[in-house]
Amino acid sequence: MTTVIYRPERYLIAENLQKIASYVQGKTLDMGAGSINRYSFLFKEKVSTHVRIDRSYFEGIDIVGDGSYLPFKNASFD
Repeated sequence: MTTVIYRPERYLIAENLQKIASYVQGKTLDMGAGSINRYSFLFKEKVSTHVRIDRSYFEGIDIVGDGSYLPFKNASFD
């Protein structure tokens, strides 16, 4: 038997990301990307580069860090 956990905040996040997805383009930084590419389908066709950062390493994470220091030059992302 599989336990299903209802997470209403995920619905709200996805709903709001869909509203702004049309503005996403170019090189994109995904802060707090997490272990699942849950929302990347919204941006995949629109971005040239998708850099994922999270506090923990998961498969597909490009940079592990807490966001207090980002190893990029200013204005590196669109």
